[in-house]
Amino acid sequence: MARERLDTTPLSHRITWSRWRRFRADALAGRHGADLAEPRWWRRSAFALLTTLLVVGTPVLPVAVLVTEGATALGLTMAALWTASMAAVVVITWWTRHDSWGPRARTRLRLTEFAQANDLRYQPTAGGPRPKAHVFGSAGTRRSHLDRFEAPGPRGFVVANYQELLDDGASESDSFEAGYVVFTLRESYPHTLVTTRAGHRPRRLRDVDPVDGPHGTRVWSTGPDYPLLRRLLLDTGIVGHAHGFGRSAEVEIVGDELFLLTGGFLRLRSPRVWRRIDATAEALAPFLALPDGGERPSGPVALAER
Repeated sequence: MARERLDTTPLSHRITWSRWRRFRADALAGRHGADLAEPRWWRRSAFALLTTLLVVGTPVLPVAVLVTEGATALGLTMAALWTASMAAVVVITWWTRHDSWGPRARTRLRLTEFAQANDLRYQPTAGGPRPKAHVFGSAGTRRSHLDRFEAPGPRGFVVANYQELLDDGASESDSFEAGYVVFTLRESYPHTLVTTRAGHRPRRLRDVDPVDGPHGTRVWSTGPDYPLLRRLLLDTGIVGHAHGFGRSAEVEIVGDELFLLTGGFLRLRSPRVWRRIDATAEALAPFLALPDGGERPSGPVALAER
């Protein structure tokens, strides 16, 4: 039976004032993450105020100079320099907009409604045990799983962004960011890593000789001859699906869990990202965990219809 497709409409449809007002009240009350429970109105409105100032202020000086000085070389130069500098400020402000309360809250609203529409469990920040993949193994002073989604039940998955603040004792700290998707397989596999980065592999695989993999990757595995491993990697096209998230994406299998790891955060408010996750889940369906009480088929694994 084919799994229902994810409805990505809530990620792109217009946010009405009534929905925004209800969500904002709940967010200020701390019901949508502690980071949005901001009582100071000027901090919540900083992005809107700065945007208004830039829109109004950008043309003021050039117009004033041209009116008072005329279209002289000096006047045109000053107007051009001012316009260029303000354009740079606009670009920087837009690039960092998600650090401001308003854009973050609107993104949280879209993600919350997306989770509700698809019966997903959504946590803006999540704890729990450390996942088994190698990227979660360093000694970070603070680990955060952000925007964690879980599709419960058989053939479900977990999606989240991971941030780790590294402290090496120096005055400044560094950070590590990655996105990940986790699928539960119907049986355990040898520890395997598929990556394009030769020097980036777990300690357990450092003494393993790599072999060539699909799409220009290298494959390290403690059991390269395991019967179903080749079919899992090749027949499903999992590596190609992973590279849809970026050429630096990796596939790691630890026990009965398959991790799709990306270099940098997943842009989870993008419908395209969720369509790729959906397509990956569909491709892996023959290898994913069965419903409770289900039996593993004795014959060959049949690939799901595309």
